[in-house]
Amino acid sequence: MAVNLLCKSCKSSMKIGVRKCRKCGEVLTGSNRYYRVLVKLPSGKWKTKTVPTLAMANKIELDYKTKSIEEATKIQFDVPTVGDVWPQYLSWAKQNKKSWHDDDTRYHNHVKDHLQGFRMDRVMPHHVQAVINSMYNKKSRKGKPYAPATIKQVLVLVKRLFNWSIKQGYYYGSNPCNSIEMPRFDNRVTNPLSRDGLKSLMTVLETWQNERAVLLIKFALYSGKRQGEILNMTWDNVDLENRVLKLHATNTKSKKTQNV
Repeated sequence: MAVNLLCKSCKSSMKIGVRKCRKCGEVLTGSNRYYRVLVKLPSGKWKTKTVPTLAMANKIELDYKTKSIEEATKIQFDVPTVGDVWPQYLSWAKQNKKSWHDDDTRYHNHVKDHLQGFRMDRVMPHHVQAVINSMYNKKSRKGKPYAPATIKQVLVLVKRLFNWSIKQGYYYGSNPCNSIEMPRFDNRVTNPLSRDGLKSLMTVLETWQNERAVLLIKFALYSGKRQGEILNMTWDNVDLENRVLKLHATNTKSKKTQNV
Protein backbone atom coordinates (compact mmCIF):
# COMPACT_ATOMS: atom_id res chain seq x y z
CA MET A 1 0.00 0.00 0.00
CA ALA A 2 1.25 3.45 -0.82
CA VAL A 3 0.31 7.11 -1.14
CA ASN A 4 2.21 8.96 -3.84
CA LEU A 5 2.45 12.61 -4.78
CA LEU A 6 1.44 13.37 -8.39
CA CYS A 7 2.32 16.34 -10.58
CA LYS A 8 -0.83 17.71 -12.11
CA SER A 9 0.97 18.93 -15.21
CA CYS A 10 2.84 15.81 -16.35
CA LYS A 11 1.17 13.12 -14.17
CA SER A 12 4.56 12.01 -12.78
CA SER A 13 4.59 10.10 -9.48
CA MET A 14 6.90 11.06 -6.61
CA LYS A 15 7.39 10.49 -2.92
CA ILE A 16 5.52 12.60 -0.40
CA GLY A 17 7.50 15.76 0.50
CA VAL A 18 8.99 16.56 -2.89
CA ARG A 19 8.57 20.27 -3.65
CA LYS A 20 9.44 20.33 -7.34
CA CYS A 21 8.58 17.89 -10.14
CA ARG A 22 11.74 16.15 -11.31
CA LYS A 23 10.31 15.68 -14.81
CA CYS A 24 8.74 18.98 -15.82
CA GLY A 25 10.13 21.29 -13.11
CA GLU A 26 6.67 22.39 -11.92
CA VAL A 27 6.56 23.66 -8.33
CA LEU A 28 4.29 21.24 -6.44
CA THR A 29 2.17 23.55 -4.32
CA GLY A 30 -1.55 24.04 -3.98
CA SER A 31 -3.48 23.11 -7.13
CA ASN A 32 -0.34 21.89 -8.92
CA ARG A 33 -0.34 18.60 -7.03
CA TYR A 34 -2.65 15.82 -5.98
CA TYR A 35 -2.31 12.40 -4.33
CA ARG A 36 -2.86 8.84 -5.42
CA VAL A 37 -3.59 5.86 -3.17
CA LEU A 38 -2.55 2.48 -4.59
CA VAL A 39 -3.49 -0.76 -2.81
CA LYS A 40 -3.10 -4.44 -3.77
CA LEU A 41 -5.83 -6.64 -2.29
CA PRO A 42 -5.31 -10.27 -1.16
CA SER A 43 -7.21 -11.39 -4.26
CA GLY A 44 -4.43 -9.90 -6.40
CA LYS A 45 -6.55 -7.00 -7.68
CA TRP A 46 -5.37 -3.39 -7.42
CA LYS A 47 -7.43 -0.49 -6.14
CA THR A 48 -6.48 3.12 -6.80
CA LYS A 49 -7.94 6.51 -5.95
CA THR A 50 -6.78 10.06 -6.72
CA VAL A 51 -7.66 12.91 -4.34
CA PRO A 52 -6.64 16.59 -3.94
CA THR A 53 -5.34 16.50 -0.34
CA LEU A 54 -2.99 14.34 1.72
CA ALA A 55 -5.53 14.09 4.55
CA MET A 56 -8.07 12.53 2.19
CA ALA A 57 -5.42 10.15 0.79
CA ASN A 58 -4.48 8.94 4.28
CA LYS A 59 -8.12 8.37 5.15
CA ILE A 60 -8.73 6.36 1.97
CA GLU A 61 -5.55 4.35 2.55
CA LEU A 62 -6.77 3.43 6.04
CA ASP A 63 -10.15 2.44 4.61
CA TYR A 64 -8.46 0.25 1.98
CA LYS A 65 -6.29 -1.40 4.63
CA THR A 66 -9.37 -2.26 6.68
CA LYS A 67 -11.15 -3.75 3.66
CA SER A 68 -8.00 -5.64 2.73
CA ILE A 69 -7.84 -7.27 6.17
CA GLU A 70 -11.53 -8.12 6.01
CA GLU A 71 -11.10 -9.67 2.56
CA ALA A 72 -8.05 -11.66 3.66
CA THR A 73 -9.99 -13.02 6.63
CA LYS A 74 -12.98 -13.90 4.45
CA ILE A 75 -10.73 -15.66 1.90
CA GLN A 76 -9.02 -17.59 4.67
CA PHE A 77 -12.26 -19.06 6.01
CA ASP A 78 -14.04 -19.48 2.67
CA VAL A 79 -11.41 -21.66 0.98
CA PRO A 80 -13.15 -24.86 -0.21
CA THR A 81 -11.77 -28.37 0.04
CA VAL A 82 -10.58 -30.30 -2.97
CA GLY A 83 -13.69 -32.46 -2.61
CA ASP A 84 -15.91 -29.37 -2.66
CA VAL A 85 -14.41 -28.07 -5.90
CA TRP A 86 -14.30 -31.37 -7.75
CA PRO A 87 -18.04 -31.53 -8.68
CA GLN A 88 -17.81 -27.98 -10.06
CA TYR A 89 -14.75 -28.86 -12.13
CA LEU A 90 -16.36 -32.07 -13.39
CA SER A 91 -19.47 -30.16 -14.47
CA TRP A 92 -17.25 -27.79 -16.46
CA ALA A 93 -15.22 -30.69 -17.90
CA LYS A 94 -18.33 -32.45 -19.17
CA GLN A 95 -19.13 -29.40 -21.28
CA ASN A 96 -15.59 -28.63 -22.44
CA LYS A 97 -13.59 -31.88 -22.52
CA LYS A 98 -14.21 -35.06 -24.45
CA SER A 99 -11.99 -36.91 -21.98
CA TRP A 100 -13.91 -35.83 -18.86
CA HIS A 101 -14.71 -39.47 -18.05
CA ASP A 102 -10.96 -40.21 -17.82
CA ASP A 103 -10.56 -37.28 -15.39
CA ASP A 104 -13.37 -38.62 -13.23
CA THR A 105 -11.88 -42.12 -13.15
CA ARG A 106 -8.39 -40.85 -12.26
CA TYR A 107 -9.77 -38.65 -9.50
CA HIS A 108 -11.76 -41.42 -7.83
CA ASN A 109 -9.08 -44.08 -8.27
CA HIS A 110 -6.03 -42.09 -7.22
CA VAL A 111 -6.70 -38.56 -5.94
CA LYS A 112 -9.88 -38.68 -3.88
CA ASP A 113 -8.61 -40.72 -0.92
CA HIS A 114 -5.51 -38.54 -0.54
CA LEU A 115 -6.73 -34.97 -1.11
CA GLN A 116 -10.53 -34.61 -1.02
CA GLY A 117 -10.68 -33.55 2.67
CA PHE A 118 -7.95 -30.91 2.42
CA ARG A 119 -8.75 -27.24 2.07
CA MET A 120 -7.07 -26.11 -1.13
CA ASP A 121 -4.77 -23.70 0.71
CA ARG A 122 -3.63 -26.58 2.95
CA VAL A 123 -2.50 -28.87 0.14
CA MET A 124 1.30 -28.94 0.14
CA PRO A 125 3.62 -30.35 -2.55
CA HIS A 126 4.37 -33.37 -0.36
CA HIS A 127 0.65 -34.21 -0.28
CA VAL A 128 0.60 -34.31 -4.08
CA GLN A 129 3.82 -36.29 -4.09
CA ALA A 130 2.14 -38.84 -1.82
CA VAL A 131 -0.47 -39.43 -4.56
CA ILE A 132 2.33 -40.09 -7.05
CA ASN A 133 4.26 -42.32 -4.66
CA SER A 134 1.19 -44.44 -3.93
CA MET A 135 0.83 -45.20 -7.64
CA TYR A 136 4.46 -46.28 -7.84
CA ASN A 137 3.90 -48.64 -4.92
CA LYS A 138 0.73 -50.40 -6.05
CA LYS A 139 -0.49 -52.27 -9.10
CA SER A 140 -3.36 -51.67 -11.47
CA ARG A 141 -6.46 -53.83 -11.70
CA LYS A 142 -4.63 -55.90 -14.30
CA GLY A 143 -1.95 -56.70 -11.75
CA LYS A 144 0.72 -54.63 -13.48
CA PRO A 145 2.65 -51.56 -12.18
CA TYR A 146 1.25 -48.22 -13.30
CA ALA A 147 3.03 -46.86 -16.37
CA PRO A 148 4.89 -43.53 -15.95
CA ALA A 149 2.54 -42.03 -18.56
CA THR A 150 -0.49 -42.92 -16.40
CA ILE A 151 1.13 -41.42 -13.29
CA LYS A 152 1.91 -38.27 -15.23
CA GLN A 153 -1.74 -37.97 -16.32
CA VAL A 154 -2.86 -38.05 -12.68
CA LEU A 155 -0.40 -35.31 -11.75
CA VAL A 156 -1.56 -33.24 -14.72
CA LEU A 157 -5.16 -33.64 -13.53
CA VAL A 158 -4.37 -32.32 -10.03
CA LYS A 159 -2.41 -29.41 -11.51
CA ARG A 160 -5.28 -28.60 -13.89
CA LEU A 161 -7.81 -28.75 -11.04
CA PHE A 162 -5.87 -26.13 -9.04
CA ASN A 163 -5.31 -23.87 -12.05
CA TRP A 164 -9.01 -24.07 -12.94
CA SER A 165 -10.00 -23.26 -9.33
CA ILE A 166 -7.75 -20.20 -9.32
CA LYS A 167 -9.24 -18.94 -12.60
CA GLN A 168 -12.77 -19.49 -11.30
CA GLY A 169 -12.07 -17.64 -8.05
CA TYR A 170 -12.54 -20.62 -5.73
CA TYR A 171 -8.94 -20.34 -4.53
CA TYR A 172 -6.35 -17.53 -4.56
CA GLY A 173 -3.16 -19.32 -3.55
CA SER A 174 -0.38 -21.01 -5.51
CA ASN A 175 -0.51 -24.37 -7.25
CA PRO A 176 1.27 -27.04 -5.14
CA CYS A 177 1.98 -29.07 -8.29
CA ASN A 178 4.34 -26.45 -9.68
CA SER A 179 7.24 -27.79 -7.61
CA ILE A 180 6.55 -31.46 -8.41
CA GLU A 181 8.78 -32.96 -11.08
CA MET A 182 6.82 -34.63 -13.85
CA PRO A 183 7.51 -38.38 -14.29
CA ARG A 184 9.75 -38.97 -17.26
CA PHE A 185 9.09 -41.69 -19.79
CA ASP A 186 10.05 -42.60 -23.33
CA ASN A 187 6.97 -43.21 -25.44
CA ARG A 188 9.17 -44.42 -28.27
CA VAL A 189 9.77 -47.73 -26.53
CA THR A 190 7.86 -50.50 -28.30
CA ASN A 191 7.39 -54.23 -28.01
CA PRO A 192 8.53 -55.65 -31.37
CA LEU A 193 6.99 -58.82 -32.69
CA SER A 194 8.98 -62.02 -32.43
CA ARG A 195 9.68 -64.04 -35.58
CA ASP A 196 6.81 -66.38 -34.74
CA GLY A 197 4.51 -63.47 -33.98
CA LEU A 198 5.37 -61.76 -37.26
CA LYS A 199 4.82 -65.00 -39.17
CA SER A 200 1.38 -65.46 -37.58
CA LEU A 201 0.44 -61.87 -38.39
CA MET A 202 1.41 -62.26 -42.04
CA THR A 203 -0.62 -65.46 -42.26
CA VAL A 204 -3.70 -63.63 -41.00
CA LEU A 205 -3.13 -60.74 -43.40
CA GLU A 206 -2.98 -63.08 -46.38
CA THR A 207 -6.49 -64.33 -45.64
CA TRP A 208 -8.04 -61.09 -44.37
CA GLN A 209 -10.78 -59.75 -46.64
CA ASN A 210 -10.31 -56.08 -45.75
CA GLU A 211 -7.73 -55.28 -48.44
CA ARG A 212 -7.21 -51.64 -47.39
CA ALA A 213 -6.49 -52.58 -43.80
CA VAL A 214 -4.07 -55.27 -44.97
CA LEU A 215 -2.17 -52.79 -47.15
CA LEU A 216 -2.03 -50.27 -44.33
CA ILE A 217 -0.62 -52.78 -41.83
CA LYS A 218 1.90 -54.16 -44.32
CA PHE A 219 3.08 -50.66 -45.19
CA ALA A 220 3.56 -49.90 -41.48
CA LEU A 221 5.55 -53.12 -41.04
CA TYR A 222 7.80 -52.50 -44.05
CA SER A 223 8.36 -48.77 -43.49
CA GLY A 224 8.43 -48.55 -39.69
CA LYS A 225 6.32 -45.40 -39.84
CA ARG A 226 3.77 -44.34 -37.24
CA GLN A 227 0.03 -44.39 -37.72
CA GLY A 228 -0.27 -40.60 -37.96
CA GLU A 229 2.46 -40.35 -40.58
CA ILE A 230 0.78 -42.96 -42.74
CA LEU A 231 -2.77 -41.66 -42.43
CA ASN A 232 -1.69 -38.08 -43.20
CA MET A 233 -0.08 -39.02 -46.53
CA THR A 234 -1.53 -37.65 -49.76
CA TRP A 235 -0.97 -38.61 -53.40
CA ASP A 236 1.49 -35.78 -53.93
CA ASN A 237 3.81 -37.67 -51.55
CA VAL A 238 3.97 -40.55 -54.02
CA ASP A 239 6.31 -40.67 -57.03
CA LEU A 240 5.11 -43.74 -58.96
CA GLU A 241 7.53 -43.20 -61.83
CA ASN A 242 10.63 -43.39 -59.60
CA ARG A 243 8.96 -45.72 -57.07
CA VAL A 244 9.69 -43.25 -54.25
CA LEU A 245 7.50 -42.15 -51.34
CA LYS A 246 8.29 -38.85 -49.64
CA LEU A 247 7.13 -38.12 -46.11
CA HIS A 248 7.19 -34.59 -44.72
CA ALA A 249 8.02 -34.07 -41.06
CA THR A 250 5.14 -32.32 -39.27
CA ASN A 251 6.95 -31.54 -36.01
CA THR A 252 9.31 -28.93 -37.49
CA LYS A 253 8.74 -25.55 -39.10
CA SER A 254 10.71 -26.51 -42.20
CA LYS A 255 9.41 -29.53 -44.05
CA LYS A 256 12.07 -32.16 -44.38
CA THR A 257 11.68 -34.83 -47.04
CA GLN A 258 12.42 -38.43 -46.23
CA ASN A 259 12.67 -41.13 -48.82
CA VAL A 260 11.18 -44.51 -48.01
